[in-house]
Amino acid sequence: TPPTCNNESKMRGMKNLLQLGDSPPTMRRSPRQLWWGGLFLSSLIAMGSTFEAVRMQRYYSPPNSTQRWAVGSITTTFLLAFLSLTLQMIPQAAHRLMGTKLELALIFVVSAFACAAVGTATNPATGMAINASGGISFGNLYYSTWASFGCGMALLISFIRTERGMDVSSELKSRGKRFRLWVILIITTLIVMGSSASSYDAKCDKDEDFRPIQYCRRSAFGVSAGCIGCVISLAVVAIRVSCTPRENGQGNKKKNCLCSRMHIQLDNAMLLLLRCGISHQ
Repeated sequence: TPPTCNNESKMRGMKNLLQLGDSPPTMRRSPRQLWWGGLFLSSLIAMGSTFEAVRMQRYYSPPNSTQRWAVGSITTTFLLAFLSLTLQMIPQAAHRLMGTKLELALIFVVSAFACAAVGTATNPATGMAINASGGISFGNLYYSTWASFGCGMALLISFIRTERGMDVSSELKSRGKRFRLWVILIITTLIVMGSSASSYDAKCDKDEDFRPIQYCRRSAFGVSAGCIGCVISLAVVAIRVSCTPRENGQGNKKKNCLCSRMHIQLDNAMLLLLRCGISHQ
């Protein structure tokens, strides 16, 4: 009897090894799963808000290509986010998706459609989330589209850090104490320029007899200030990337003077735009 028991235990051990060999690979959690979930929720809210805004606009205006593009872009963002989360729950599919060029391409496509959704929904000329005076008329649509775009950018930064080994935050810190502030200034000046241009197109693209002259002048000044600030910031960032060694935070009198002048210019632009918005409410 003892030899038969040993043989049976050996056979059971062999079966367990075969079962372990045939079992699917263990599922590794994606480091970007939280951002994919945030993109799914924000795009879901944005999609419902877009449908509601388009439905309200169709009561007094026929459907146009801008509305169709807004619905298509945010719907595509939601479907791609849902597809990514679904694939991450399947071990075989998650193994082929996470950290591959397919995920990178998916992130690029999602970010592009989220950017298009922000551009169409927050344009005062369309009247979906922003009215003609520049005020927020549909808060859910406005904030959810910006949240979707932010999640897309976070996905891209996370992929570059975890899969390519380049930490964007550390790279910005290594270029100097104020290098990150210059990069933030590029983004803010772009937003100022785009918002001013949208306001100008919404109320100033008319005959001279019907458009507010003071509002249009200040909107044009905002476009000019944002454009000049963006160009100067890009020039400073390019010079510091190409000429400044890492971990060098030494200041420069010319650079500080340039920063002060641009700061005063942008402050004046913001004050004029705020006065313009208050006077037209």
